[in-house]
Amino acid sequence: KKAGKKKCRTGLSTNRVTSQLPPPPPPFLLPVPPPVKDPSPPPPPHTHTLTRTLKLIAMASTPTPTATTTTNTSTKPKSKSPSSIPRVKLVDLGTTAEQGILDLMASAYSHTLSAPDFDDRLHSIKKSFQVRDYVAVFQPENLSTYLVNYVPSRALAYYTIFARYPALLKLLRKKNMNLCCLGGGPGSEVLGAAMVAVASKRDLSLTVHIHDNADWEESTDELFNAIESVWGVNENILKPRHYLTDILGESKQLAEHLSTCGLISLMFTVNELFVKKKEAMEFLKRLRDQMKPGAYLLIVDSAGSFSEITISGRKYMIYELFDFFPGFEKVIGENSTWYRQPEDISFPLKLNNYRYFIRLYRKLQ
Repeated sequence: KKAGKKKCRTGLSTNRVTSQLPPPPPPFLLPVPPPVKDPSPPPPPHTHTLTRTLKLIAMASTPTPTATTTTNTSTKPKSKSPSSIPRVKLVDLGTTAEQGILDLMASAYSHTLSAPDFDDRLHSIKKSFQVRDYVAVFQPENLSTYLVNYVPSRALAYYTIFARYPALLKLLRKKNMNLCCLGGGPGSEVLGAAMVAVASKRDLSLTVHIHDNADWEESTDELFNAIESVWGVNENILKPRHYLTDILGESKQLAEHLSTCGLISLMFTVNELFVKKKEAMEFLKRLRDQMKPGAYLLIVDSAGSFSEITISGRKYMIYELFDFFPGFEKVIGENSTWYRQPEDISFPLKLNNYRYFIRLYRKLQ
């Protein structure tokens, strides 16, 4: 995935205990006003500094929230999910949902899988990932190779995530729902949502606005065409739309979708955005300000060191920043959950397991 239109990422990680706050961060490139004296006894310095600084980061350059705007900093999620979803053979496909996803990908991209330079190109992509050179990863000549290697694993994980959390599944199945998918260019989110439609007898009316800074439209044509022709998921059920967008920049089209969509997703995208920390923080503030009240923000990313950001020599998990953003209610919050590929599925390439964190927030009035 990438900043702007569509993307994906990978990574495993280390556990974090939400009840243990990290060391106090610096002002993060934003001016911190002088502290206001409080006549009551001060809280422990560690907790006070972290809370105050992250709130200031989040609120910088935005209007002061009204008395009805609250911040949910609770580490206890409001929605508890089951540990797994039932795996059953779908009558329409003659196989399980997971194998159906893989069969569709293998068929739609057989020409890419058999290309003579496939192995060399994939090796180059993986080397660029290791040094976080996302510009090199998402060169136009790499997109089909990237897509066929990473989208199958991601789509399997995303389908499971969509189906596993009741609050999230209810959102996707809401009539005429609009999803703004940031960095979802390769189509993993669309493929996962399409399988939700198949598994739910096509009870979906979802429009997906995909913003990515790489031009994935041509590379995903085979995927989206196959979803309709093989699975019967047409545009009345699931309508994907691509937009070539610099997510970290100013975009009227993106601003419109952020302000009108009921669900906004950042799935394995945040890490790439934070290669440019200052620009990423400015974008997150715009995102928060432009979202309409009642809209939902979904964030899924690696649960380990790949999701750590370093500020003045100290490391923090990215979700710690989001948890302190004011004006949001946490609906789902898990810091470390495994998605493991079923053992009875097959695909020409290796499939990855993921240890991810997930956050679903609702913007308050």
